[in-house]
Amino acid sequence: MLQTRPLAHSVFPISLLFGVFAIFVGLLCAVLPLAAALLMAAAVGAVVVFIAPIRWVTTLELILATVIAGAVEYFLGIAQANWVPYLLALLLGLRALMERKTPHEKKIAATIRSPRPWFILPLIMYFLTILASVGFNLSPLAQLVVGLKNYVFMFGLFLAFLAVRPFDTTTALVWKALIIVACVQLPVVLYQKFFIASGLSNVGGAAGLSWDAISGTFGGSLLGGRSAAMALFVIMAVVVSLVAWRNRKISLSRLQLICLLVLPSLILAEVKAAIVWLLFSGTLVFSRQIRTRPLGFLVAVLMLLTVAVGIAAAYKAMYYDGGNRSGGYAELYDKQITYFFDPDLFNAGTRELGRTASIIFWWDQHDISDPVRMIVGHGLGASRGNSSFAVGEVAKLYDFLIDTSTVTTLLWDLGLLGLVSFIGVLFLGAIESFRLARRKDLPLELQSSIECAGIGLLLILSGLIYNRDALDASAVQFLIYFFLAILARAKAYGIRSPAA
Repeated sequence: MLQTRPLAHSVFPISLLFGVFAIFVGLLCAVLPLAAALLMAAAVGAVVVFIAPIRWVTTLELILATVIAGAVEYFLGIAQANWVPYLLALLLGLRALMERKTPHEKKIAATIRSPRPWFILPLIMYFLTILASVGFNLSPLAQLVVGLKNYVFMFGLFLAFLAVRPFDTTTALVWKALIIVACVQLPVVLYQKFFIASGLSNVGGAAGLSWDAISGTFGGSLLGGRSAAMALFVIMAVVVSLVAWRNRKISLSRLQLICLLVLPSLILAEVKAAIVWLLFSGTLVFSRQIRTRPLGFLVAVLMLLTVAVGIAAAYKAMYYDGGNRSGGYAELYDKQITYFFDPDLFNAGTRELGRTASIIFWWDQHDISDPVRMIVGHGLGASRGNSSFAVGEVAKLYDFLIDTSTVTTLLWDLGLLGLVSFIGVLFLGAIESFRLARRKDLPLELQSSIECAGIGLLLILSGLIYNRDALDASAVQFLIYFFLAILARAKAYGIRSPAA
């Protein structure tokens, strides 16, 4: 619970907050009037952020990022709605910084050295790279504002999760909300499949794009929705449910009900990576039973494999069979998987380079003679090809999109140092999560949360070369900082109070 402080202690931070807010709105008015208007309209809601308990506001952030903002963008065509969860995260971070310790707490904290999680070093390096990139490149103001939104604002969520009390209650609330969000996708996906995507399939030239219109409430457009972000949330809902069932926290019937409500969304959305994610994450969940219950582990893996094969068969039947597209699974693999590694692939329809081709193109466009651009990039938002506010300065130089994935976006914007540090945060976070999840002195609920966080970080890490969601989707960024906060709080468990 929040502590009541004397008014004198609150005047300065509140004044500072509104001063920063006024300056930001003023700058935004000069370059992005529409965004400034939306920001002012959200100012009333911001007051609620500073009054309501943080645990409820963080849950609201999840709903905004996964349901409201994406639905407004998809069904109403208002892409600016995606600013709302980013701005809310920024305000949450400012509030967390204002939640100062009492003198007694400061005295105790001064005598305790809380262990730092492994990801802190690459995280610091990541933000130092952002500062260096901004300083060296002096990007245009509009591009910088958009870049800060994508790279910095959601970090406020991490600060908020570190400040929230009690943390275990907040974590349980977020996990429940995540499962509910995953379940909500089914009716939306059904509508998109039978009333939107089916219409695209009947339009000349739209064949092959119909499944891209199926992204649930995660936003995007008819030609490119955030279906992978939706799939990630569905997989995480399954992971959380599997861990709870394995630990005898929920019944088998409840697990089956959740799977029946969330897995059809994967089938209808045609996210090929989801098949691998499901097998990989499910196997990790039951890997603890290899020694104690080897037969149970084998049965669980076989069940997961059966589900994965069933999803693949459904993909083939719905999206690849019929007309001139029918073929065997070998042909399907050749068409839909091997293209990923094509070094010369270019999609003229979407103006995008292939995943591997985009990395090779970045390498060809850089030379050691210009080490600054190679190491710290061209500046925040420089590679952004689609934007209603500010197209990146580098993106304007090409007739095609260069921000194909998170990997290429980081390479162009923050260089090799930015890419390495970002990967380091996710990788070290995942590795330490699996290590901490086996600590017997931690409560079972916390062990489960750490385990789910580690699996989630690995899934997000595997998608860096697949899409831009880790930088461009507030829903995925929510998960990143939520998972890192779980790890940071677990690292200090036993040194500080579990509810601190």
